[in-house]
Amino acid sequence: MPESDFNPAQVRQLLDRSAFFRELKPAEKDRLARLDGALRRYDTGEVFLQTDAPAREFLLLLSGEAAVVRGDRPPGCLLSGNLLGEEAFFAGGEQDIRITAATSSLAFAFDRAALEELGADIREKIKDAVALKLFERLAAQNARMAESRGTAVRIPEQTKTRMRLKIDPQELTPSHILQLIGKLSFFDAFSKYEKRRLAAVGACIKLFQGGEAIVREGGTDRSFYILLDGCATVSVKRNATMLNILQTGDFFGEVTFFSGRPRTTTVHADGPVVAVEVGEALFSGLGVAIRERFKDAVLAGLIRRLEQQQRDLAKLR
Repeated sequence: MPESDFNPAQVRQLLDRSAFFRELKPAEKDRLARLDGALRRYDTGEVFLQTDAPAREFLLLLSGEAAVVRGDRPPGCLLSGNLLGEEAFFAGGEQDIRITAATSSLAFAFDRAALEELGADIREKIKDAVALKLFERLAAQNARMAESRGTAVRIPEQTKTRMRLKIDPQELTPSHILQLIGKLSFFDAFSKYEKRRLAAVGACIKLFQGGEAIVREGGTDRSFYILLDGCATVSVKRNATMLNILQTGDFFGEVTFFSGRPRTTTVHADGPVVAVEVGEALFSGLGVAIRERFKDAVLAGLIRRLEQQQRDLAKLR
């Protein structure tokens, strides 16, 4: 078993050195440092995470190296600063990877009880830091996808026909918006009251015409979008490559919204599109509980996107 005999001062020093915790206030880091058994030492060969085990926790590798085995893929190596097991933890289910210590290592563990104990404000910042890690992985995979494809992928005509707008924009009353929101898995964890609050903010519902750019690569406007109806395409300037087709229930623009980094892709409406626009003013006014639901939905969606991209990349090899 990994050792966890560290005093809070030792833990705090390690937290201060990690970029993962840079948005936390000193008092918040002190609370993390006092979590019992969260900082662990692993000897070479010890198991961080086991395949098919319940995803009860995820870890941040603070020092050392980890060896990763996933199915029949070649073994990989993770260096300090990487997260371990976050995909299964936030998506639910079991771990599909085996991770062991390639060298003597230190890791900080987060389980659901610890996140609950830390409170909503710290938990929200931890989820932001996890999302940034996922954004970085998605950006790297987008670059590999563009390299592999080389040219734009066109939407088949039968797909376009199936994705035409199914609602009349003139009928977008709060009641109708509430019905649309209720059909999307993105909002499954939201209470009825939280859904009604969103539906009542009519200004957050946006209509886009076919061919209109909803977000542009390089832009810095701080909004992200959830498709209520219609279809959109995701592309990058390099080789005019189309990376993805977005459908009802998908979201986009979250990287710039949560990180402040310039947009890495352009999203065009493919025919009329109805979307929820979540801007900074709307988001901050929703309260911590609803913001956390948004972040949980975004994390789950990012993980699904990563998994799908990994499958697509495997086909292109």
